[in-house]
This record gives sequence, structure tokens and C-alpha cells, in this order.
Amino acid sequence: MTDTADVSRGCRGYEENHVQNWCGNISFGSKQKFVPSTVEELQQVVRDAAPPLRVIGRGHSFSPVAECAGGTLVSLARLNLVLDFQPPSDGSVGSITVQGGTTYSEIAKYLAVGRRGALRNLPSCPQFTVAGAIATGTHGSGVHIPNLAADVSMLEFVRADGTLVRYSRETDAATLEGCRVHLGCLGVVS
Repeated sequence: MTDTADVSRGCRGYEENHVQNWCGNISFGSKQKFVPSTVEELQQVVRDAAPPLRVIGRGHSFSPVAECAGGTLVSLARLNLVLDFQPPSDGSVGSITVQGGTTYSEIAKYLAVGRRGALRNLPSCPQFTVAGAIATGTHGSGVHIPNLAADVSMLEFVRADGTLVRYSRETDAATLEGCRVHLGCLGVVS
């Protein structure tokens, strides 16, 4: 779970962001680094982590939010699967369910196959992970379009004790509204 060489996914330097952010002004300082491949592995890493635990996406943040001196750094790079896709239809915009480490460029490639559809909004850097963009309130590509988190209809977190919790529009819309831009304070998006 700790090898980072194969998680760059075509983005030069991504494997180095386990040490510092992409421009080098923030060093993470972690004692442990993990790149889990399954939600179960993520649950174990979170449960057993040396504090503080921080999650990195693509290492694009200019803030020290991911600094974790002596703690645990987790990358979701291997949790990048499309779990479900509901195509658009008359009266419905469709939906896509992905793991937290999925990048917007990976979603766009998935949707391009067979002309499945498109996202209405993308970040300025499509290599951002969905979990990172949502957690930080990343803006999208238009003045009149809300941030990327506004389109989220369900979030699943791994809590500090390793348990899973899920919030959705269907079961608890008010809680979901408060969870979207969470800066990692509510757990790790799986």
C-alpha cells in the first residue's frame, strides 16, 4: 500500500506529492504514507493511523492543510473506480458514482466512451481528484455555475474509527449540504 511510483496516472511529478505539494512551498512531513487500493484497506489505514492523518489529492493546494508532521499521509490515487453510471434521459440529468481518488479527467474519459454524456462543470485543472475538489470547495469553469461540490448527491466517509457513514440527498439532504465542503474534518471520502 505504500508504493507511489505507479499512481502518477500520466501526471508528471504526482508521485512526489507524497513529500510536498506540486509547487514545493508546502512539505507534508509525514512519518507514514499509504496508498490503499480498497475501501477496506482505507478503513484499516484510518483506524490504525498515527495522528495527525491527512489526505492528499493531487497536491495542488497552496495552503498547509495537508501538513502532518510525524503523522500519516494518505493518497486516494488507487481508489479511482467508476462505481455506477445512470445515463441522462428525458427529464433527468443522469448521475455518476465514483471513488474519491478519481480525477475529473478520468471521469471525462469514461463519459466520452460511447458518448455517454458530460459533466456540466469542471475544475480548471482536470487532474484534481473528486474528493479533494469537493472537500476544498473548488470552483468550476463558469461564473454562474456553483462550486463542484454543489453537484454532489451522496458522500461516503471513513470516520476516525474506521467505520463508514453515508449522507445523501434522498436520506438526509440538510446534513449532506453541511458535509460537502468539509476540509477533511468529517473523515476520508471513500
